Amino acid sequence: MLEEGDILLLRHGESEGNAANRLNEDGEQSSHSELYATRHSYHLRLSLKGCEQALSTNRWLAKNNVSPDNFVVSEYTRAKETAYLIGLPNALWTADRHLIERDWGKLERLTPSERWRLYGPELRARSVEPFYWRPDGGETMEEVCARVKMFLLELVLRKPRAKTIVVCHGEVMWAFRIVLENLSVKTFADIHLLPDSHRKIWNCQMLHYTWHSPSGMAQTTKGLWCRTIRPTVEPALVTEWKEIKPVSYTNEQLLAEVALHPRHFGEN
Repeated sequence: MLEEGDILLLRHGESEGNAANRLNEDGEQSSHSELYATRHSYHLRLSLKGCEQALSTNRWLAKNNVSPDNFVVSEYTRAKETAYLIGLPNALWTADRHLIERDWGKLERLTPSERWRLYGPELRARSVEPFYWRPDGGETMEEVCARVKMFLLELVLRKPRAKTIVVCHGEVMWAFRIVLENLSVKTFADIHLLPDSHRKIWNCQMLHYTWHSPSGMAQTTKGLWCRTIRPTVEPALVTEWKEIKPVSYTNEQLLAEVALHPRHFGEN
């Protein structure tokens, strides 16, 4: 399942914050405010549904003989609880603050309806350029990517051949995708505008990256492949391997990219 140099990214199970958002969508306004009244997002546990999702992941990992030798988890409580519940034998986890969830600043404690009421123009601006957009007092996706790059650099320097599992968060997994797959700002924006079901990273969803040609694929000396695993649906969803190819541009393609943005001032 895992080869030397592989990395398996796992989003935590449904958190109390995720559950509060679901209740909010059903008209229960108070649960969200009560949840954040005395706690930072750092301290939120898994919901009962999230615990069951983690246990489903436990069963899938065991059935498929997943045996990492390097175990890394976000410092956030919900990630640590997920790491415990997936039950990997003989695991010794390193908690890494590079992997904590994106900081949403003043939006963190607000319900979705409150966010739109108080920050409507700013949220609409996010659709214009989501990569560089900053929530009030929070992080841009570019800054989350910088944390992920630092994590990957340290991983390469310290454990380049490790079979690594990382338990983290949805936005952090998007940052991994941007960095490892070299997604452009435009590509990320295009994905951001897709319907939720096409771009969402689900609770306990996994992204498996390998630098070794998977079985059945053309064998090459260098390369990167990725597949998606959702162990919480029945039957479990496991996509085909997709080769991540380097992104490069000819001079003409660069000009075509430039032409997408008309010049504001005319020629003198």
